[in-house]
Amino acid sequence: MTGTVCSTSMENNKIELFNKQKELLDTFLSTGAISKQQYEKSLGDMKEKMDINEDDRIEQSRLTNEEIQALAERG
Repeated sequence: MTGTVCSTSMENNKIELFNKQKELLDTFLSTGAISKQQYEKSLGDMKEKMDINEDDRIEQSRLTNEEIQALAERG
């Protein structure tokens, strides 16, 4: 049981770290510090390196798809 608790805790920590890093990427995109292409590449690389998949409980972007598209068109 201890191994399961430890494993779950590590998984939760990984997801929490991912969400914090994703929030930072969202901020960079919304302020124009990075392009939509850079955002998508960085997010994809981060998911791959952290072994995050769509089934994990990742937070949704604070930006809507429409906002991301508008930012991409602007810069």
